[in-house]
Amino acid sequence: MAIHFISDLHLHPGEPWLGQLFTRTLASWCGQIDALYILGDLFEYWVGDDDSEPFVQDMLAAMQAFSARTPLYVMRGNRDFLLGAGFEAASGATLLDEPHLLQACGQPYVLVHGDGQCTDDAAYQQFRAM
Repeated sequence: MAIHFISDLHLHPGEPWLGQLFTRTLASWCGQIDALYILGDLFEYWVGDDDSEPFVQDMLAAMQAFSARTPLYVMRGNRDFLLGAGFEAASGATLLDEPHLLQACGQPYVLVHGDGQCTDDAAYQQFRAM
């Protein structure tokens, strides 16, 4: 079973090469792996599911093409916590709550983005709770 995990890509239009790398990677993995899990901060920021910026639309189209053949799961991160149902519909991804329990290869795994483990940063944890 080939499950791939990625996190913290921080995609944004200011670094188009990263978006191009992401879309090429999706194309090469499409139909070749059992699932892809993106564990937060896929985007540098996510202002809302109605973002019509061309860069965002290109990333969503690549994800939609990928998810048509390969299961795609996305966990919200601290930069893209506003991902919602519109994102799911446009990308074909399934949003995961944190933590997410995964059973794979006969083993249990707990998937998290990780910023919730920054327990010494009380101000950030208060903000995160909002």
